[in-house]
Amino acid sequence: MIGPAIFLVAAGYTGCNYISAVTFLTIATALTGVCISGFIINHLDIAFSGIIFGITNTIATIPGMVGPVIARSLTANVRNVQYVLWRPLVVNVFFLFFFCNFWAVIAIVTL
Repeated sequence: MIGPAIFLVAAGYTGCNYISAVTFLTIATALTGVCISGFIINHLDIAFSGIIFGITNTIATIPGMVGPVIARSLTANVRNVQYVLWRPLVVNVFFLFFFCNFWAVIAIVTL
């Protein structure tokens, strides 16, 4: 999912150039389709794949509905929106490295 993320960030910095913005969003969507194909195949390998796929998609839809409400409350009185968007990015990257290293240490210890 690094490819779509890069093009989505690039789309945010295109300014008023709508041709570049649409191009970056199109490439991000195409790369997301490539990433999703591996996700769907995992469901098909498990018994009761339709039920499991429905449950996981329902759970995955909840952040999509709640996220805009939280974003609106966090950015209600903010003039510099890019500052607000960089804070969660830094926090997510920190926890990504922390937990990946944590689980790597656990895996090494259990060997």
